[in-house]
Amino acid sequence: VSQSRYGGDEKAQEFIPMYVKPLSSKHYSFYLSETVVFDVGFYSPLLEVLKHASEDDVIDIHISSWGGAVDIAVQIVNAMSTTAAEVNTFIESIAHSAGSMIFLAGHNHYVGSNCSMLIHNFSGALYGKGYEMLKQSQHVFKRMERIVRAYYEGFLTEEEIDKVIHDQDIWLEDEEIVSRLQNVYEIRKVRSDAEQEKVKTAIKEAFGNSDVTISAPTDFSVDELGAPCDGKVGSELTEDDEQESE
Repeated sequence: VSQSRYGGDEKAQEFIPMYVKPLSSKHYSFYLSETVVFDVGFYSPLLEVLKHASEDDVIDIHISSWGGAVDIAVQIVNAMSTTAAEVNTFIESIAHSAGSMIFLAGHNHYVGSNCSMLIHNFSGALYGKGYEMLKQSQHVFKRMERIVRAYYEGFLTEEEIDKVIHDQDIWLEDEEIVSRLQNVYEIRKVRSDAEQEKVKTAIKEAFGNSDVTISAPTDFSVDELGAPCDGKVGSELTEDDEQESE
């Protein structure tokens, strides 16, 4: 029996089944390089991809934005939160206001050197009859408080969130952004673990008290692109790195 070029004998290898999964994943890149405008039509391609992407797909969103329309940012963030794909967000210069909301909604985050982030309360104007403007302003203030508390949870402290709601601006440099992202990942991991426990409990109640093992991704990490805080360029922060930083 002759040897095959892959090692072993050819006759034996005829009976070894091989299963090949075809590569069907797609990698998309989008650039938010201007003010987030009020016309959702500008973002239809991104929203469409987020809606229909599969779990094998990867979507990169590169941000260099002064901010803009909160309503559009909310729509993008909602689409990011429900997509099956993995979403990477990059700060390539600035992520101000609405741009910071979109950045933080990513699954993995990349921060370039000398980049900055601005978090602040909303700006706007009202028009109409007196009582209508009063009711509208009350609604807007209530809604914006919910948005700020939801989108910046863990990234900002409760005290900082209160300051933003009361019109104090918060400016962050690249090192501060990367450092604060660790808190976000810790919260996500705790929530992921809690969700797994809920699933385990539900399965046990449905099928008895047999042991249940659930395999799900619970490891969250942050990558840096040229961030000077630890000298690593585009490298993944490991658990050891996190312990050292603590």
